Amino acid sequence: MKETNGITTTAAAADYVQVVTDTPSNGSVEIMPNDRVRHVPTGKELTVVGVNFRRQEVITDVWPFPTVFKLEDCELIEKRYDTEPQTWDQILALKRVGYQNFVDTCSDMYHMMGRERASRA
Repeated sequence: MKETNGITTTAAAADYVQVVTDTPSNGSVEIMPNDRVRHVPTGKELTVVGVNFRRQEVITDVWPFPTVFKLEDCELIEKRYDTEPQTWDQILALKRVGYQNFVDTCSDMYHMMGRERASRA
């Protein structure tokens, strides 16, 4: 069992749920899934697939997937999350390889409720 924000859960459930109070510790502009970032050590521009704020890590679209980078090594180039949240394909890819804790809960719920499919109809 694990306690997170006063709520006792199993460790697996606690890792899966991104608590709304999880935010970047540096207080800077929040990097979110689908944002474009520059990985400073390599200079590569990448799309963020998932973020884990507790661990301060991101997974990007670089091969091999999943490759985990430190959040502090990435700088925001283009904010896309507000208009294009984490895609269903990104969510499924993360879940397939066991990285549920990098899934954006709001995007996951959005897709699970079928709003994206309904808006296309």
